[in-house]
Amino acid sequence: MSKPAFFEISWEVCNMVGGIHTVLASRVHEVQQRHGEDGYIALGPDIPRAEGLAPEFRADIWDPELRDSFEDHEVGVVMGRWLVPGEPRCLLINQSRLYQRKDEILGRYWEEFGLDSLFGDWDYYDPVLFAHAAGMVIEHIRDRFLLSARQEAIVQAHEWMSAAAILYLKTAAPEIGTVFTTHATMLGRSLAGRKADPNFYRSLASVDVEAAAKELQVSSKHSMETVAAHEADVFTTVSEITAIECAHLLKRKPDVILPNGFGARPVPLEQRARAREELFKLAELTTGDAYDRDGTAIFALAGRYEYVNKGVDVYLNAAAKLQGELELRDGKRVIVYAMLPAGHAEPKRQLWDRAHGASAGPPLRCTHDLVDEA
Repeated sequence: MSKPAFFEISWEVCNMVGGIHTVLASRVHEVQQRHGEDGYIALGPDIPRAEGLAPEFRADIWDPELRDSFEDHEVGVVMGRWLVPGEPRCLLINQSRLYQRKDEILGRYWEEFGLDSLFGDWDYYDPVLFAHAAGMVIEHIRDRFLLSARQEAIVQAHEWMSAAAILYLKTAAPEIGTVFTTHATMLGRSLAGRKADPNFYRSLASVDVEAAAKELQVSSKHSMETVAAHEADVFTTVSEITAIECAHLLKRKPDVILPNGFGARPVPLEQRARAREELFKLAELTTGDAYDRDGTAIFALAGRYEYVNKGVDVYLNAAAKLQGELELRDGKRVIVYAMLPAGHAEPKRQLWDRAHGASAGPPLRCTHDLVDEA
């Protein structure tokens, strides 16, 4: 291979948590064009998945020699394909055997990089050990296969959950190029989510970073993000406004801004029409009304339930202003969806009953039973 091997590490490979999953999945085709199908390997966590969810991983031995080489390795590795368009080569990492060495690993990172893991909890240790294990796997591939072929390599780690791989490779394989990408700083997200402050970005310069991280109980995650931003060969983020966060909160200005580019290939019209019709059907089941397809506009906001950070407050306020304003709506009815997983259980029984012929009854505001509906 004449092109560098490209390893991409994310907690959201084969594990949809938020938008990073979509970011990575939507660009597989372009990455494979640049590095070749056999030159791109995605690494994600090997974690149990709930029954009934669409599969994201398919076992596939795309390199028997590589698979066999991991037979006695300290890190568990499952080889297969990530089931997104392009089905890239994928390695799922099981870091469970590293837990017995957790304190040794974190202690070494403190001594070498000043990484503060003192206030970490299980939601910190698990990703850090996963990323450390991913670094070990890449080092193994380098030793067994890349060195003899004089093959160069690049590693891109997304968010603090994958950042320990950069720290590991910094000493274990320093010739491998490393890229650290933050999609939103941990401390910035926590500060912004605390209250809706219109002057948030103007006030960042006055933030006592360490005190704020401790107050918001994100000091260990913030430390990992900061150390990785400084130790990576290249530091990137996804927008100019997030770059402002990075400069003030992580004390390093990103080298490159890589805007998220969803929809590089247009969604086919037939698929769009089917999706729109499904949304109309759901609206009719929940509200009990019938909707003129041509005389109705549909808006949808989707994402993790972060009421301020994701702009849900702005979205709902804007929707409220449309109520009764025919001129603003160009005479159309408007359906507004907020697609937010928020401590939900199964779909409401009334939806099932209405879908199977029961009378409409009062309108529903929510499709699912919520843990805290009020």
